[in-house]
Amino acid sequence: MREAPARIAFSIARAREVELRLYDAAGRLVRTLANRDFTPGEHDDHVGRAATTRGASAPAGIYFYQMRTPSFVSQKKLALLRR
Repeated sequence: MREAPARIAFSIARAREVELRLYDAAGRLVRTLANRDFTPGEHDDHVGRAATTRGASAPAGIYFYQMRTPSFVSQKKLALLRR
């Protein structure tokens, strides 16, 4: 992600509770992006400026996000760049 808001896209086959969390490189929770029921299909969540839970803008760096459902866990990397 550079100038435009980052988007995390995912697809689910049936209605599920999805928890989407953003972590810093040290493994600390930066923000819970979603923790709710989603309908089947394609979804995306804007990380935006990756604001922390305190509302501050997250600094440039490497982050990880985790998507968790009752039957699935996925973890991916996100690079946040600033000019």
